[in-house]
Amino acid sequence: MHWLFRYACLTWICLYFVAHPAAPAFAQDACSAPVALAMDYDDRGRPLVTVTIENKTESMLLDIGGGRSALEMDLVRELGLPQVYSEIGMTAVTGESSNMATRAGAFALGAIEKHDIALMILPGFDYELSPGEPGGILALDFFAGNDLAFDFMSNEFLVLASRACAQAFDGNSTEGSAVIPILETASDFITVPVFLDGVEFVGLLDTGAEYSVLNLDIAARQFGIDVSRPDDQMILADSFGYVDIYERRFAELKIGDVTLAEPRFRLFPDLLRGNQRVILNGEEMRLPQMILGMDVLRAFDLYLSPDAQLAVFTKRSIQ
Repeated sequence: MHWLFRYACLTWICLYFVAHPAAPAFAQDACSAPVALAMDYDDRGRPLVTVTIENKTESMLLDIGGGRSALEMDLVRELGLPQVYSEIGMTAVTGESSNMATRAGAFALGAIEKHDIALMILPGFDYELSPGEPGGILALDFFAGNDLAFDFMSNEFLVLASRACAQAFDGNSTEGSAVIPILETASDFITVPVFLDGVEFVGLLDTGAEYSVLNLDIAARQFGIDVSRPDDQMILADSFGYVDIYERRFAELKIGDVTLAEPRFRLFPDLLRGNQRVILNGEEMRLPQMILGMDVLRAFDLYLSPDAQLAVFTKRSIQ
């Protein structure tokens, strides 16, 4: 996100302190009154949407891994919005945090209008927005009570009444599709069971992440990976402060019965542990086991029904 101290955008973690087979995913006759919205993409392949905040048109990152919608402090100041302390905190995978929040009197995403909307203020507000940088993130809380359908190839997503299409998919996956459960967690994220080279992981879906990420602590334990001795499947991808970030190619990623061959994951150390922050159930906050970013998600049409606790991945070819 300029995110991760302007690294490569993985995710923000919100917590409380105290060849394309035919698929019905976008068939309007199976769903009730969908709102169709356009997406664009930044130079990292992350989806952007256009919103209006207090009569100002602004782009925001469409980030289902963000937990809470938020604005950059620069935009908050420009719009003259209030700045207040919040009991909800926002923490990046680097450990950088913010407990600041704001409110916007008028906010619109296409035909979806909201008034007096509460928004977090992103960490790292000592930076100025660079040209073309999104003014914030639009996360799952904005779409509470709705299902979402993403067609990344057509640059469109649909917002539907909750469970509007869920029964059309439940137990009726077609070839090239996987209907899988959304796991119950203590945080406001969408996580699903996946298998990487035969090892089961909890994968967090994150359209705000350019790359897919594997927790380095878990990668070391499950696969014996040692970044101090890179194997022939690893390359040095970036450096973050004193930490080298490696990318490694694996044999296969399985989501339900759908397989992606030779997926690449960034191996990221858990910089959240030891920061003395906890999530809802009182557990210490940690980096997720796995983050599925846009490099994986763009291979699918994606239908999400958080209330019905199911996700549908329909594999397609990227043109």
